[in-house]
Amino acid sequence: MTIPTGVDDLTAEWLTGALDLGRVTSVAASPIGTGQVADSVRLELGWDPAGAGPDTLVAKVTAASDASRQAAVATRTYEVEVGFYTDLARTVG
Repeated sequence: MTIPTGVDDLTAEWLTGALDLGRVTSVAASPIGTGQVADSVRLELGWDPAGAGPDTLVAKVTAASDASRQAAVATRTYEVEVGFYTDLARTVG
């Protein structure tokens, strides 16, 4: 499975495979926040069968802005965040 690099990659087909809860039939994305080094969106999902998964979820992908991506890479922001989720998240309440 590929890792989405932008909001446009968060398709019904990709979400169906990633979530493995049923078939995602529709996706509507609404931006959240200002996106300093990443783009965050609220996804409203349609399902087959209905109710097979969450109606909404939040997704975060690398920033669409080239300048924002370059700043995040230069400051290792993406590495640090992945490290948090990999190593520390399980220890935080």
